[in-house]
Amino acid sequence: MGKFGGGGRFFFFFYDITKIRSFNYINVYLKQLKNYLFICDKEEKIPNFCIIGNKYDLENEKKIGNDIINKVVKNYGINFFEISVKSLKNINNLIQFWVKTYDKLAFR
Repeated sequence: MGKFGGGGRFFFFFYDITKIRSFNYINVYLKQLKNYLFICDKEEKIPNFCIIGNKYDLENEKKIGNDIINKVVKNYGINFFEISVKSLKNINNLIQFWVKTYDKLAFR
């Protein structure tokens, strides 16, 4: 994690909404990254992290319930998007979020 995490301003965690296993890894990665960044207070929000569920075009095959996603998002205080790379659904929302967040960081 240290090799890739140092100095990063954004961390995007992608998972396949049709595969529970891909989502389960996100919790592991978030815990590792949280420890790496020395953010030990559970109540502190981790800025500039985003969970992205891909294959939104296959929503009828979705395996991860919104209640589970919302719990992780709330626990870490991070953003969440569901997108489809195939159909480009919600891609603009993700890009707009990234640009707005980056602009705020650039002027800190």
